[in-house]
Amino acid sequence: MIRGIGSSGTTILIVEDDENFRQLLEVFLTLEGDVREVRSAANGYEAIQECANFRPDVVLIDLVLPDGSPRDVAIRIRAMHPRASLVTISGMNMDTSAWADHHVSKGAHTLEEIRRLVARRREIRLRGIDLEDRRTRADGPNSR
Repeated sequence: MIRGIGSSGTTILIVEDDENFRQLLEVFLTLEGDVREVRSAANGYEAIQECANFRPDVVLIDLVLPDGSPRDVAIRIRAMHPRASLVTISGMNMDTSAWADHHVSKGAHTLEEIRRLVARRREIRLRGIDLEDRRTRADGPNSR
């Protein structure tokens, strides 16, 4: 687990069996301004265990996991955290749209693409907070 520099920002889970790439993502993401916490898992089993006591906003899942199907892992994580954005990462170009929200190809622009997706998730989260705040003000403090 690595704490980011943001205090109320996005939480991210990285599911990646390549230790070097996983560590690169961890460092890169913790340097982002609005990332509160980054956790990682080397396989699907560890990912499910992390999600038992951690609520990620974004889950980055490698398409090749040593212990099974990333699709199965994503479906279990989605059941635990339905609002999490699921992003697959791979050197292969596969259609994961049936079970993941986005796909990022490993390559020259991987980190920039992930930065863009995390920023989009942050905007969605902030809009949700803003909408909730507006509803509370519109309803009044005693309406609940």
